[in-house]
Amino acid sequence: GFLTDKVVLYCINYWGGFMLVLSRKAEESMFIGDDIKITVLDIRGGQVRIGITAPQDIKIHREEVYERINQED
Repeated sequence: GFLTDKVVLYCINYWGGFMLVLSRKAEESMFIGDDIKITVLDIRGGQVRIGITAPQDIKIHREEVYERINQED
């Protein structure tokens, strides 16, 4: 399946912009800059568990929480 392929790297047109798409296996990671590490912890069924290591001043929210925060402002 798509989520278990070793590495796939491409860009897609996504909502008027472009999105870099990477595929990783469980226990594999990627970096954003030098300070943010994203690790795929587990893949089961339709869910992917990820771990994020980032500096404390970086705010990380699930999309639905982020949208709710922005609606309140």
